Amino acid sequence: MLVLLSVIPAFLPHSIAGPALMAMMVPWGIVGWAFPPAQASRIIRLAPDAAPIVLSLNGSALYLGVALGAVVGGAVLRFGAPADLGLVAAVFPILGLGVMLAGYRAARAVAMPAE
Repeated sequence: MLVLLSVIPAFLPHSIAGPALMAMMVPWGIVGWAFPPAQASRIIRLAPDAAPIVLSLNGSALYLGVALGAVVGGAVLRFGAPADLGLVAAVFPILGLGVMLAGYRAARAVAMPAE
């Protein structure tokens, strides 16, 4: 979706690009608001005894990510063009997915009993 924020204005006429971008905001908003409860549930399942602590750390990490996103976005606008924001922003969810997959692999390696 973030890549499309850069691609749509570049390739579609302005009369179509505006409504297309507005239409993209609906699924993006739904996914954005659906993520925190799922993440909180996952965190509580991983560490039920320390739920208040891990949830507060998750919130802190979320706000740190928002702040770093503003820094990166400002740098993109300073050294690039507004159309570059979506392309640069798309890198971060991909990195997050890589970290999450690495965590799953590490958890599976620890959880598997030796035979």
